[in-house]
Amino acid sequence: MRLPEGSKQKFGGIWKRHATGCRFRGISDKDEITTLVVIGIIRQSLILLDFLYVTDTKLT
Repeated sequence: MRLPEGSKQKFGGIWKRHATGCRFRGISDKDEITTLVVIGIIRQSLILLDFLYVTDTKLT
């Protein structure tokens, strides 16, 4: 599956900022991993929605 242009950059920035933010706030490793997993799931669904929206607009 090819990602729409710009998706990686858009979500990449959020991902990096959040990952470092967790460490600075001193959240334990377990919580950090949980947070990253949740963010990962959200990212995937957003990218998928983005992808479906793009394909949907091309079909109509």
